[in-house]
Amino acid sequence: MKKSFLFLCAMLVASSRMVGETPTDITFYVHISETDSLRFGLLDGDSAILKENVYPPTCDSLVIPETVQYNNTTYRVTTIDEYAFADYPISSLTLPSSISTIITTDANPFCTKSLQNIYVNESNPYFCSVDGALYSKDTTTLHNYPNKTDKNVVIPEGVKVLAPYSMRNMKDIETLEFPLTLKEIGLRCLHNIQSKLQQVIIKDSVEQIDSLALRGWILEKVVLGSGLKSVHSHFLTNNDTLNMVCYAKTPPTIFGQQTLHIASKINLFVPRASYSSYCKAIGWRDCAHINVIEPPVVSTDEGVTISWVQSFSATGYVWYLYKDEAHTQLAMSLSFDKDGRLQEIVLNSPAPQRVEAEDIEEGNKEAERFAEYFSFTIKNLSSNTNYYYLRKTLCQGEVIETEEGTFNTTPDTPTAIQDPTPSIPAMEAQDKVTKILQDGNIILLRNGKRYTILGKNL
Repeated sequence: MKKSFLFLCAMLVASSRMVGETPTDITFYVHISETDSLRFGLLDGDSAILKENVYPPTCDSLVIPETVQYNNTTYRVTTIDEYAFADYPISSLTLPSSISTIITTDANPFCTKSLQNIYVNESNPYFCSVDGALYSKDTTTLHNYPNKTDKNVVIPEGVKVLAPYSMRNMKDIETLEFPLTLKEIGLRCLHNIQSKLQQVIIKDSVEQIDSLALRGWILEKVVLGSGLKSVHSHFLTNNDTLNMVCYAKTPPTIFGQQTLHIASKINLFVPRASYSSYCKAIGWRDCAHINVIEPPVVSTDEGVTISWVQSFSATGYVWYLYKDEAHTQLAMSLSFDKDGRLQEIVLNSPAPQRVEAEDIEEGNKEAERFAEYFSFTIKNLSSNTNYYYLRKTLCQGEVIETEEGTFNTTPDTPTAIQDPTPSIPAMEAQDKVTKILQDGNIILLRNGKRYTILGKNL
């Protein structure tokens, strides 16, 4: 039977830590049972800090008091030291309303392997508990995700910061999903995660990744979103070759040291238009190989295949094809959903007789292409003609990115973009789906068979 202890001396006194408070040399113990006690220290003023205990209690559940007594004086427990719960065998922990500060300079006090749930007094103005995990009161910062039995971990939308050490030592994770609101991944945040996951996807919203955030986690692939601005030189430490996809158009600043710690083991994939920038950027240029994510735009005497990189923030894409540089003579427009699947075709005269669009090509494992991009092919264009295209990436109807270019329908003529194709050769995708426009209807072609847009076999 599990034992649960509550400090009898607890009093409901809530207060924030005063600016300028500093630790004193005074430490003392408070008994929680006949055999167990906790160690506290005094801060300037009337506040106390819960400190590391040489002899951890043996209870399963622990409730931290609002106040403690020392020399007949009452002190508010406002602070938890960084090693306060080191090696504690507890499975659950409850914080009082008085806690306002959690020290994480060199460690996270909650990184004990047995802890499964953290609870917080609802009156606490600084922290709260959601499904047993510890968050800031406004839930924008995740302070600790205990070693739960969850195999599929989803950090909720609204979280902006993963605090230092906040997910360290988690185990048996099968899937891990970050929110689109996430901005920063803190020091050693995902350090020593025990997981079968072979890849991590950092979405477009993340702007900074701190030191050792992914240390000790052997990965095959890391995807960095387009919003990334800075990374620590030691944000990961893989022992094996790593495929890294970075969607940021401008190479993120590397701080700490001037190059990535394992640059010599990284196969880097970057947007086609940013290839030259990464080849010149300090730190990134030291990667073992630098490749482009999407293939070049290639035209023939009657059509063109255009590709573009995926955006995690996108809810859709629209492509416009013009016959003049001023974009006044629209030949056609194509609308795609967030997964790169064709939704609508609008034709204007003169226009192609047939439109063929390839489905999403996402991390084609057969080709060992560790990159995500979308592509489509337009056929039956006028031969030896200059065309101009404009792509808009949309998020809830708002344009978040644009790209434009030109091509000429001359056999095997690339666009003006001269960046090289990836060094890893592509192979034909298996079970490819082709969409064509025939007599005003969209027809699906798969494995030599014809289907309606609803999947009915023709």
